[in-house]
Amino acid sequence: MTHLYWVALKSIWSKEINRFARIWIQTLVPPVITMTLYFIIFGNLIGSRIGDMHGFSYMQFIVPGLIMMSVITNAYANVASSFFSAKFQRNIEELLVAPVPTHIIIAGYVGGGVARGVCVGILVTAVSLFFVPFHVFSWPMVAITLLLTAVLFSLAGLLNAVFARTFDDISLIPTFVLTPDHLVTVRFHELRAFEAAQKRLAEGERAASSTETFLLIVEELVDGLADALEDMGSELDALSTRIFDFDVSAGKPRNGEAAPRRRDLALRRILRGIGRRGKALGKIRSSLLGLERVVPFVASACEELLKQEEDGRFETIRRDIESLDEFETRLSENVQFLLDAALGLIQIEQNNVFRVLTVVSVVGVPPTLIASMYGMNFKAMPELNWAYGYPYALGLILLSALVPILYFRIRGWF
Repeated sequence: MTHLYWVALKSIWSKEINRFARIWIQTLVPPVITMTLYFIIFGNLIGSRIGDMHGFSYMQFIVPGLIMMSVITNAYANVASSFFSAKFQRNIEELLVAPVPTHIIIAGYVGGGVARGVCVGILVTAVSLFFVPFHVFSWPMVAITLLLTAVLFSLAGLLNAVFARTFDDISLIPTFVLTPDHLVTVRFHELRAFEAAQKRLAEGERAASSTETFLLIVEELVDGLADALEDMGSELDALSTRIFDFDVSAGKPRNGEAAPRRRDLALRRILRGIGRRGKALGKIRSSLLGLERVVPFVASACEELLKQEEDGRFETIRRDIESLDEFETRLSENVQFLLDAALGLIQIEQNNVFRVLTVVSVVGVPPTLIASMYGMNFKAMPELNWAYGYPYALGLILLSALVPILYFRIRGWF
């Protein structure tokens, strides 16, 4: 039984470690970049003005805290997101009905969180050596403190995931900090909204306060989403024209109709275009949902920091987001409508193929029947003694083929 428990524990550990190791660019690299920005901004820029603290430089003073903060956030986030995802997808039910004790399941998830926290802690420690040298008094004490801290906050993440009902309940780590004098945020690639807001501030269009900067960034984000939705609407209109004015004779050969291969390629391009636009709308929808949560939260949480004019701008942004949300919903419905129309075209093309096969099979049945009749080797067959028996049989076969062809032609099958 102990061996079976060990197999279960090792399986959960492996799953949790592979979960964050498989996407290491998203799980291990961002915390290191974030801590590097802390070292550069708070250590070099601010630390030079603060000076020494208790005989240590400011950078040496904050390094242990930054390392532990990275361990805490990653150990907590790994267990909280993993366990709640399993609960949300109802995968945890399969694990609970298995003959595995509860403490083994807890140890497996906590072990995964500890592994991620320790990995990030080691990476952040290695990065900190490029900024400041430091000396460790006791490596065993550091290792014990690191492990116990990771275990503690992994258990906290597990506890949060157990009682969480939505993904918002496990998102306790802030993505930006807004104070009366500062706006701090972290991003990993260039955004046009930040560049546009910086340009407007540089031109002296607005006073460079923290709330004003936040409002400018959000306004630029909303404007960018509005432009993206307008472009998407134009693209969907063009795609609608391609679908409902489907030109089967584009690049037509000599017979006046497009080859089946050309028609198939045209329909494939239409489906790929619908898929790309549906994916883009999904990303826009995700951005709108994020703004719908952020803007009211900031407006209520920072009510004391806002001026009357800024309250009105928050309300305007909220209304703009609502209108964009409705516009995105209409575009999503349009994408679904175009997808149904494209699938209808494909079904029509398939029906045309089956119709041709049906005509060919029906036309070939009467000649086959007549030919099989005259292929019988009976002695008493009057047609064998006729002088024009052979031409008569050929004419009868030809006539039996022409009659179905004329029938289908009159009915408009081809």
